[in-house]
Amino acid sequence: GASGGVAAFQARQGEQLMALSSQMTATSDHSLVVAPAEEAKEVEDDVEPTKSPGPGGGTASSGTVSWVIILACLGPHTMWGLFPVLLRRLQAVDGLAPLPLITVYCAAALLIVAPWTLYRHGIRVYRNTLLWRYGLSITLQALANLYGSKLTLAVYGTLFRQLSPYMIAMLTYFVLHEKLPSAFFLTLLGNVAGAVLVLANNIFRLDFSSLTGRDLIGILLAIISSVLTAFTFLLVRMCVTSNISGLCVLVMQLVAITATGAISSLALDRTGWATFAALSMQGWAWLGLLVAMVVLGAPVQMWVLGKVGAPFNSMFMAWGLVITFLTGWGMLGESLNNVMQFVGIGLVVASLSAFLGRQYLKHRADSRRSKGADIAAPTSLAAIPAS
Repeated sequence: GASGGVAAFQARQGEQLMALSSQMTATSDHSLVVAPAEEAKEVEDDVEPTKSPGPGGGTASSGTVSWVIILACLGPHTMWGLFPVLLRRLQAVDGLAPLPLITVYCAAALLIVAPWTLYRHGIRVYRNTLLWRYGLSITLQALANLYGSKLTLAVYGTLFRQLSPYMIAMLTYFVLHEKLPSAFFLTLLGNVAGAVLVLANNIFRLDFSSLTGRDLIGILLAIISSVLTAFTFLLVRMCVTSNISGLCVLVMQLVAITATGAISSLALDRTGWATFAALSMQGWAWLGLLVAMVVLGAPVQMWVLGKVGAPFNSMFMAWGLVITFLTGWGMLGESLNNVMQFVGIGLVVASLSAFLGRQYLKHRADSRRSKGADIAAPTSLAAIPAS
């Protein structure tokens, strides 16, 4: 699902790494790119306490988060929630073949992004084998999302891709020997219980008869995507510490996916290219929106994270699931059938938000102790230093 999100942040240890992971999910639907440390600042560390106009025209302390900040955080998550719905529509409704589709939209985005990136950073950076390993990992992840969105409902796929923060926490625990974040098991149990409620026809009999073989394969691909997100995250962390520009990572991602899609489609599905000839004007419009989200998603994500920081922005990750459900309902008619399924969606949103929210609060408390000052979320974008 969503493509091209540039996480402009500095890699850190412990729970903050857990928070950074949430920026990978939709580009678990799409892509994630990371800007080097000098291109971003964590707002919790850099913002001085300020005053800003409150709702009644007075002033509010810096501990009050304004609606501008909230909207800024919701923007990228809205795009990532819409992305899998667009992918599914273009395949299930408009009839585009998967491999030609991913080749076309990534190639179009590459033609827009590559010239400026090469002009600014040159081509020597691509001698770094770390970028090629990242390209392989993100390509496998993109293919899993692509075929998963074709096989099952958009909300089912997003439901299980939302497990990526937990996958990253487990990977860093086993590989890097970092502590599991607080409330890990409790909120994971809430996510699993919510998913069961959404998938079951009758929760009292645990009736999953409505799930087809295609649904099960699509859900399995979503889980695989979450696992790949965790490995990709470790590569992203290495890119950050190597001071590789986020734009360079984005170009590497688009090159890898475009090349893989083109070669695979020519070898396995040449007839799939003919599906573009029958694409309606509305279909071309949706495809254009997909390309725009790939291109704009990177700078928007970089801008937002440069302003508010990854830990704060991560708290709104579950909003993407809400957008997937609403747009899947409106664009594809993929509605839920009973009240318990709505309860399940709510339980997943609450559990994930609580998990990531605790990581933000822990990070803020650690920042206060290390800086010896009262640091809180900013009240307005104007109060945040430009990155």
